[in-house]
Formats: sequence, C-alpha cells, structure tokens
Amino acid sequence: AYAVHSQVGDACVGARINGRLMPLRHELQNGDQVEIMTARGGTPSPSWERFVVTGKARARIRRHVALQQREAHLESGRVALAKAFRQEGVDGSEKVLDSLLKDLRLQTVADLYVAVGNGNQSAREVVQL
Repeated sequence: AYAVHSQVGDACVGARINGRLMPLRHELQNGDQVEIMTARGGTPSPSWERFVVTGKARARIRRHVALQQREAHLESGRVALAKAFRQEGVDGSEKVLDSLLKDLRLQTVADLYVAVGNGNQSAREVVQL
C-alpha cells in the first residue's frame, strides 16, 4: 500500500489478494492481484513494522507512530503543567511558559508540554523556575 502512496498506506485497513480477503502480513507472490482497502481515519499500527518489506514503508510507519506519541505526550504534559501550576497557585499562562523556554533550552511551548508529558522534564521543576 505504501508503494502506491504514503496516504494509501496510512489509511490501509485490509487487502484482497486474488479476490480473497487476506491479512496485511500476507506475503505477495509475482502476479498477485491486490485490492487495497482503506478507511478514513485509518492509521498504521506499530506492529506493521515487523512485516513490511520496504524501508519507505517502515519509515512512514515509524513517523506516524512518533507523531501519535508526540500528540499524546503534548496533551498529558499540558494537563500535568496546568495541575502543577494550579497546586502552587502560580500563573501558568502561555506568556509565563514562553519566558521559561530559554532556561529549559526549548523552542516552543509545545516542546515544553512534550518534555513534561514524556517525562524528560518534571512539571514541579518547571513551576519552581
């Protein structure tokens, strides 16, 4: 599916091979007729990395998984920082967070949220700066 287009690979949910529904891990043979089934909102699974053949497909899956993890870390970091600021009774506005970026050697507030969300930075330490 990734050989057709990266978006087709990302949205792939199944495949028919020679008219029969087959698992995505099925190894293709020369001459196989393949119908790729896609769905809106379909996303690659990290387990796909174990059976894809091309480096392009593997890289695309890794990239997609990394972006999903970043989004999850961003949200959990945002929640953790808001809670820490609230508990300390300190203003946690974007303006305050912007002023902390240089000390933390980060580029954006989103990077700060990700650092807190993935555990590289403690929310308590950020509040105490």
